[in-house]
Amino acid sequence: MRKTIINYEEVFSITNKGIGMKIKHGTIPILISTPHSVPQTRKGKYKGKEVFTGGIGEYIQQHTGCYLIQSLASEGQDPNYDAEEKSLYKQELAKQVLENGINLVIDLHGCKRTTPYLIELGTVDDTYKTLNHDSNLLNIIKTNLEKSLKEYNSHPVVVNQRFKAFSPNTITHYINNKTKVKSIQMEINAQIRDFYREETVEQSTKFVETMINLIFDLNDYLKHQKD
Repeated sequence: MRKTIINYEEVFSITNKGIGMKIKHGTIPILISTPHSVPQTRKGKYKGKEVFTGGIGEYIQQHTGCYLIQSLASEGQDPNYDAEEKSLYKQELAKQVLENGINLVIDLHGCKRTTPYLIELGTVDDTYKTLNHDSNLLNIIKTNLEKSLKEYNSHPVVVNQRFKAFSPNTITHYINNKTKVKSIQMEINAQIRDFYREETVEQSTKFVETMINLIFDLNDYLKHQKD
């Protein structure tokens, strides 16, 4: 896994100008989004990429058959901050969601190594607005991640603290408003998404394996809801 994800990450290490996106279709109607897989521009200022969100997203897609959309080049703005009319990424994401009958969007981001938890799940508020108030779905995600990562942090997963996806311009909030499809923002600590450092490979591998299994569990749950 480590070598493969590092190889995937190389494409996001190239500084590209203009507009670029990678889109992969799948067989499972869950979509992974990685808008910060390359550097962005927020309010005219450079914002570095969130390392390995791109490589991890690619690996998850390859091993689950879910859908995937990723930034390959900066649009001169930030898809998770700027309005729809300024973001081709947002526009294309909404189009893919509607055209392919997507049931859930998981928007992957990265938070700092010093963050006291390993993952934050953002759904706007504690009614889980962007999951269409589906507390069971939230619990599946949270419980699976907590069970897998508890050996690395006594409180590995939090919900709606700092990164709530509260702004309507965040991808999670925007997609739910625009398409009514369930969506969630996932902020991943660098401690569990760094395949360069030897000391973080084990927990990073555990996180990715958990996400792969979680995609299948979520697909079963969502399919059962529709039956």
